[in-house]
Amino acid sequence: MRLFIAIRLTENMKDALLRMQNTAMSLGMTGSFIPVRNMHITLAFIGEFERPDEIVRVMKSVPFEPFDITLKGVGTFGSILWGGADCPDSLFKYVKALRKKLDDRGIPYDIKPFNPHITVCRKFDGDRSQLSLDEVSMTADMVSLMVSEKVLGVMEYREIAKVTAFS
Repeated sequence: MRLFIAIRLTENMKDALLRMQNTAMSLGMTGSFIPVRNMHITLAFIGEFERPDEIVRVMKSVPFEPFDITLKGVGTFGSILWGGADCPDSLFKYVKALRKKLDDRGIPYDIKPFNPHITVCRKFDGDRSQLSLDEVSMTADMVSLMVSEKVLGVMEYREIAKVTAFS
């Protein structure tokens, strides 16, 4: 199972990201645009791991309090176009604690530094300076364990467990 821990986005955030994608396409920018249903903020990418119940135990063991996220800015990592996510320090502390617990349990994850963003397009070719993103906000009150799987040749992300701030 290809797993990751993420914050799922509200419809108003997805709508803002879709508007940015549509603008990019209307300006002739190209790439592999991410379906809005798959957009999220990755907290920890686990990769291939066959014991999701262990990850859920870790998620439940780390205190999580609701916080606000605001879309802000557009950027690139190489050929990846992303929408920025302005998040409070409490999210960075949560991610650090979550990753420490994953370490403690011997659960492997991608150790790249946490940089809150939403991938909008892969293999992006265009001038990102022509793009903007509406500063839409949401309150995150849960984290999700997601599985990434190919369905009829298309990558789909599906929630298999969630932990709410009130669990």
